[in-house]
Amino acid sequence: MIILVVMCVSVYTLAGALFAYVYLLENRENSTHATLEIISVFAEEFKNLHMPLLTAEELHDNSQTDKHPIIPLHWVDGIFYDTYYERIIFPLEINVLEIESNYYRRSFNIVFEDMDLPQKNISLTSLNILPTRIRQRGESIELRTRRGVFIEHGQTDEYAYIQIIDPRELYRTIVVIDAGHGGHDPGALSVHGSQGMHESEINLAILQNLLEIFDEPDILLIPTRTCDYFLTTSERTRIANSIGDYFISIHCNADSRSRRSNGTLTLYGTAEGSYELANLFQNALLTALGSTDMGVHYSELYLPRESEIPMVLLELLFQTNPQNATHLANPETQMLIAQTIADVIANLPPAR
Repeated sequence: MIILVVMCVSVYTLAGALFAYVYLLENRENSTHATLEIISVFAEEFKNLHMPLLTAEELHDNSQTDKHPIIPLHWVDGIFYDTYYERIIFPLEINVLEIESNYYRRSFNIVFEDMDLPQKNISLTSLNILPTRIRQRGESIELRTRRGVFIEHGQTDEYAYIQIIDPRELYRTIVVIDAGHGGHDPGALSVHGSQGMHESEINLAILQNLLEIFDEPDILLIPTRTCDYFLTTSERTRIANSIGDYFISIHCNADSRSRRSNGTLTLYGTAEGSYELANLFQNALLTALGSTDMGVHYSELYLPRESEIPMVLLELLFQTNPQNATHLANPETQMLIAQTIADVIANLPPAR
């Protein structure tokens, strides 16, 4: 009998807390402090009940709101995922050791100090929010999203948070810039041998110049790599497809049969708008470099073929041509190419 009474009281207490939270959600603009009090109630009142994590189906109720208030990640320590603000909320005394994050990736890890999180997967695919899955294990929470995100780690006087921000809400255009090759794949070698530069080095130098000089506040550039390491073509394409509006891959050309081949070539893919994008870059590069026009061509290479957004692959000049290779290794030419790419990007029409 006593056990039954305790269970009834617990159920009614939970119902009252949930009702209070829904009421506060309807008046959210004035309820930040009160909302935290409700979260505190959740953590304090139910920490000993060993309640299971709520499923997406249990939380989903379109008659109330298109976003459900809260998903408990750890009742005892008061860690919650707030679906309304798309943030993880936790007490100030909980220390975040490490946040492994790259905003152009679709998943990242949050590592807490001295945590004992259950091994669980929470599917969020049925909710109208950015993340698609939360995975908990030990001291780590992995959040997987539909596309790349920013992460803002901060705190107020009452709680700490990790904000998950969709960059598409901040920028009118997102351009993924790929410096071709890298790591154990140097790309085309210079005809000048050790006196020249590998293609991967040239591509990266142009990209670094581009990131340094680009200054358009409503356009975000996302590099696939920022130093000398290897990425597969599928990894590069996944980055672009997950977050980009446009995809630009920087390369140098080569012709093992002849040192006379020279000029600028732009390849484009299957995604709508790629041909128009290729013409913009081809014309701009020809004007800047004064190079031979090798035209704009459709390509079945992996990057153009698998890109779901307008994509171009820039074959700037030939590493196997002595004059072209000299220009490519020149820092002034690298900066000129970077500035030309920046000018084209700055004038691109919004893609969404």
